[in-house]
Amino acid sequence: MGKKEHAPSAYRKIIKGSKSDNANINKLIEEARALSDPYYISLALFNLSVYSRLGNKLASQLKTEALNLVEKEKRPWRRAELIISLCKLSKDMPKEIIKQIEQIPEPKAKAEAISGAAKHLGCKNAPELLKLAIQNEGHEVDSCKPIIKFWATECPKFEMIMEILDKVNHENQIKLLGYLQLQLARAGTEATEPIEKAVELALKQSETLATLKYLASQSNDIESLEAIAMAITDLPTPLEEASLLTTLAGSADRAGQKELALDWFNSAQECLNEVKDLAETASIRFNLAMGFKRLGQDELAEHNFQLALENADNDKLKFRIQKAMGQVTEEKSQPVIQKSTRNVLALHDTYEGNLSPIHIRMIARAAPLCIAYGLDLALLDFPVKDLDSLVKKVSGDTNIGKGGRYLKELAQENRILLINEPDEAGLAIATTSHPDNKKKINLEKAMELAKNHSKKRLCVIMGLGRKGLPKYLLASVDYHAEITGSNVPLETSTAMGIIAQQMGSLK
Repeated sequence: MGKKEHAPSAYRKIIKGSKSDNANINKLIEEARALSDPYYISLALFNLSVYSRLGNKLASQLKTEALNLVEKEKRPWRRAELIISLCKLSKDMPKEIIKQIEQIPEPKAKAEAISGAAKHLGCKNAPELLKLAIQNEGHEVDSCKPIIKFWATECPKFEMIMEILDKVNHENQIKLLGYLQLQLARAGTEATEPIEKAVELALKQSETLATLKYLASQSNDIESLEAIAMAITDLPTPLEEASLLTTLAGSADRAGQKELALDWFNSAQECLNEVKDLAETASIRFNLAMGFKRLGQDELAEHNFQLALENADNDKLKFRIQKAMGQVTEEKSQPVIQKSTRNVLALHDTYEGNLSPIHIRMIARAAPLCIAYGLDLALLDFPVKDLDSLVKKVSGDTNIGKGGRYLKELAQENRILLINEPDEAGLAIATTSHPDNKKKINLEKAMELAKNHSKKRLCVIMGLGRKGLPKYLLASVDYHAEITGSNVPLETSTAMGIIAQQMGSLK
């Protein structure tokens, strides 16, 4: 019996074939149905349904068949991923798509599906999707935000959002109303109803001050900030008034409203002068001093720094104040860039498509580990051809790994490899929580064997994402390593750190 074709590769072959001028669409449909993974069967059939020369009836049948297969994907996160992909391919079956999202059993995965589908389902379906989002228990806020963002910037009648949000508990409703106000302001919509409603609800909360400060910290337009400032007279003490005024002033400063910020900082200072227990004012005085300092009001800043320092009742706050005043300095130790041991940490790309944010994050996270433990970095089957462009993109798109600094260090030392086969970089060891007993090996033994390999080095391979390494790759390499000692599958970043540390300790 011949070796079964790798489902992702077979899927890509079908899609490539469908783009040919002389494509045999019926044969491609048969090949799609013969795939081993319902995820790829669904994706392939849906792709084929938009084939230009396909009749409407058959196209509709293929879409329905593809959607029915979604439920056969039992992993919630992957089902969400599939639904988002189907959403991108066609916008003419919104009710069926929403029904599939509703049937995802895991709230976090459902939130991911809602987020990915929001902009593809359009304004007409936004109300129904938002109603589904507010019912996603434990993830209501995460589920609602992408829909609110899309609706506020692309659709009319934002007031309907507020009507739907009335069914959410007050804590989440306040957060979502504040987020709606933020998105409306960014879209240039002149409206303050959401923030006014949020403030009204905040005044009914037991944690009124904390809620109002949250709203103030999330706002960046003068109308919202002034609406929140109206609630100051409802606060019971000058200390709370000063605390809210300081937060409002900080947000006004960030929004470029310098005069308003200075006015609110001065008002906060006046409120603090009314408080008799000076120890209670120290933390707010410190924030006030920092605000005055940013605005160039050095005398006011110095005055408040001094009062904060005199009345601070804990060493941590005192240290922060002294540091801000320049009375103490912190010497930061510089990272030590370990010389290469020539052993290789290899990341295998298990995702579909071009270079995406997840690829960038994983590369950025791997770089400091390689620097710390003296490893080279290999990218196996990554959608990357030009190393210089990759380094530039990672450096520009993320702050992880000192904003790409560590990746640049690896590149300058020629310690990044782009490979297509597991054994290109050294003796290939595949990491898995369920190793084949006949292939199982520990890294110490693998290190000994690597000395006899043509590359004279070890290449430990890990898969990105929840799927780990694919079965075909596990079958193709001679050795498997299980890094926990207890066959426990780990999250990608955790596994990466443990593998790097274990490789770094090899002699």
